[in-house]
Amino acid sequence: MRILLIVVGSLLLLLILTTLLAPPIAKSYINNHGEELTGRRIHIDAVRLNLFTGHVALRDAALYEDDGTTPFVSFDTLDVSVKIRKLLGSELFIRRLTLAGLNVRVTQRDTVFNFSSLIAHFAKDKEEPDEEMESSWVLTFHNVVLHHGQIHYADLGRGSRWDFNDFNLRVPDFSMGGEEATHAGLNLMLGKEGKLSATMHYDAKSNDFNSTIDLQHFDIEQVKPYLTDIMHVGTLNGHLGLHVDVQGNLSHITELLLKGSVSLDALHFGDKREELASCNHIGIDIKSIDLGKNRYHIGTIAIDGLTSHYDVRTDGNTFSQLMIPAPAKKADSTQTANTTDNNRKAKKAADFTVDHFLLTDAAFTYADHTLPDAFEFPVRHIKMEADNLRLHGDNAANITADLPEGGRAVIRWKGNISDWKERQDLLFIISNLKLTQLSPYLVAYLGQPFTEGTLSFRSRNSINHSMLNGKNQLDIYKVSVGDRRKDVEPQMKLPLKAALFILKDKDDKIDLEVPVSGNINSPEFSYMKMVWKTLGNLLVKVATSPLRALGNAMGLNSEDLEFLAISPDQFDFTSEQYYHIESLAKVMQRDSLIHVTFEQQLDASEEEALLQRADHRNELLRHHLSELGLPATRYEVTTVLSDTLDQPGYKIISKLEEEDL
Repeated sequence: MRILLIVVGSLLLLLILTTLLAPPIAKSYINNHGEELTGRRIHIDAVRLNLFTGHVALRDAALYEDDGTTPFVSFDTLDVSVKIRKLLGSELFIRRLTLAGLNVRVTQRDTVFNFSSLIAHFAKDKEEPDEEMESSWVLTFHNVVLHHGQIHYADLGRGSRWDFNDFNLRVPDFSMGGEEATHAGLNLMLGKEGKLSATMHYDAKSNDFNSTIDLQHFDIEQVKPYLTDIMHVGTLNGHLGLHVDVQGNLSHITELLLKGSVSLDALHFGDKREELASCNHIGIDIKSIDLGKNRYHIGTIAIDGLTSHYDVRTDGNTFSQLMIPAPAKKADSTQTANTTDNNRKAKKAADFTVDHFLLTDAAFTYADHTLPDAFEFPVRHIKMEADNLRLHGDNAANITADLPEGGRAVIRWKGNISDWKERQDLLFIISNLKLTQLSPYLVAYLGQPFTEGTLSFRSRNSINHSMLNGKNQLDIYKVSVGDRRKDVEPQMKLPLKAALFILKDKDDKIDLEVPVSGNINSPEFSYMKMVWKTLGNLLVKVATSPLRALGNAMGLNSEDLEFLAISPDQFDFTSEQYYHIESLAKVMQRDSLIHVTFEQQLDASEEEALLQRADHRNELLRHHLSELGLPATRYEVTTVLSDTLDQPGYKIISKLEEEDL
C-alpha cells in the first residue's frame, strides 16, 4: 500500500508539475522559436493547460507577416476541451472548441498571396511522402463555435477589398473518420450592410448534404473590380439578395439540386462615360435547378423600372465600346472541333422553362449618330408579358409601349428561341407616329426632312426555314417634306414632293403595301435596305410615269395613258381618240407638276402628203388641249420619224417637274 501510494502520488505530482510548468515553457518556446517553426514571428500572451480535464486555452495570439510587425492571423481566445480517455481508443474527441476575436488579413497581388512564404517554408522541409495509408484515427468535434471573427481580403492589383465582419460559426457536430452526421451554422456581415447566413447538414454514411444560404442587402459594387478585365466598367451599384436551398452528394458534386429566390434592387450600371442601365427591381423565383440533368425551371421573372439605351456610332455601338476585346489565342482547329463535338455529345441540351415573365414600366432609347442629323428615339412604359417560355418549342409574348408625342406600339410574337431561323411569326403595329421623328433617316436616304405627317404601320413577318415573308402596310396622313438639303448627299435622288402629292388621295392619305422577302442567311440580307429599296422603286415608278400612277388611281387603263394609236391618213381625230385625249387632260389637271410630251411616231418613208396631215393633227391636239384648260407650258407636241416603226400613233411621255430636283 505504501508503494502504491508513492507511485500514485508521484504520478499526480508529475501531472501537477506538468500542468503548472508546461504552459509557461510552451509559451516561451513558441514566442522565441516561432520563426524556426513557421518562418514567421509568433506571439502568445498566455497559455493555460489542465491535463485532468483536458482543457487547453490560448490568449491574445498572433502570427505575423514577413515584416514581423503586421498581424496575419490573430485571435483573442482559443479554448479547447478534449476527452483524454478517448485518446486511448485512437479518437480525438473535442467536447468544446471556442475561437473568439479571430482576425485574418489576406492580401493578393497577381498570383502571390501574403501566406505564400508560409507554404514555401513548410514545402522546403517536407520529405517525399510515403505511400498513403488509411488512418485509423477518428476526429470528432462537438460545440465548435467561432465568435465575432473578421476576415479581410484585398486584391491589391485590382483594388478590390472584401470585409467579412462579425463572423460567427457554430458547428454542433462534426466527424472525420466516423459515421456521425454533421451540422453547421454560419452568419456574418458582408461589406457595409450585407448579411450572410448559412446552415448545412452532412450525412457521412451516404455522403448526402443539404444546405440553406441566405444573403441580404449585398452591395454588388464588390464585384466591380473583377469585371474590369472584360469591360470598361464605370459604375456598378445595387443590392443583391438570395435565399437558396441546395441538395447534393459529395460523390457527385456537379449534380446539385437548387431552389429558392434571387432579387436585385436599385441597380445602376455604366461605363466610364455614362450610365447604361438602371432598374428598380429584378426578382427571380427558382422552382428547381437540376444541374445533373441540365434542367432549369424558373417560376417567375419580374423586372420593374428597367431603363437602358443603345447608341450607334461610326466607331461602334454602346456594347462594343463597353466590352474589352479578348486577346487572340492560337488553337489547333482540329482539336477544337473535336473538343466541341465531344462536349456536345457529353452534355445534354439545356431544358429551360419560365412559367411567367413580366417586364413593367421599362424605357429604352435608340440613338443613331451615324446619320447627317442625330437620331434619338425614346420608348417609354414598355410592358412585356409571356407565359411558359421555353428554349425548345413554340413561345408567345405580348409587348406594348408608348412612343414620342402620343404614339403607340404593339407587338405580338410567336416562335422558337433555340432555332429562331426555323419558325417565327411577328406582328408589329405602330399607331399615331409623328413622321418628324423619322426625319434624320429620310434626310440620310432621300435628302429631305419630314415637316408634317402621321404614320400608322402594320407589319406581319414570318420566317419558315430561313425564308422571310413580310407584309408592311403603311397608312400616312397629311405628309409633307421640306426642301432638299444642300449639305447632304442622299443615297437616292427622287422628286419626293411630287411623288407624295401624286400618291395622296382626295382625303390627303397614302396607303402603301411594302412586301419584303428573302433568305435571312444571305450575307447581303438587310431588312431596312429591302424596305427602302421597295419604297424607292415605288417612288421611281411614280416619278418616271406619273400619268400612269395617277391614272391607275383614277381607274383608267394604263395602255391608254402611254400610247394613242392613229392612222397616218387621218385628217382629224376620231371620237374615241378625243375621249382618250380628254382623259389624259383630266389626269394632268390633278397635278400641276406633271409635264407631258406627245411624240407622234411616223414611218420615215411616208409621203409628203401624209407628213402634212401629221402636222395638222399636231395643231389640232394643241388646240384641243388648250381648250381643255391646259397651258402650253404643261405639254409638248412633236413628230418623230423612224425607220423601224412598229405602230403609228402618239407616244405619251410624262415626267414630274420639281424645282429642287
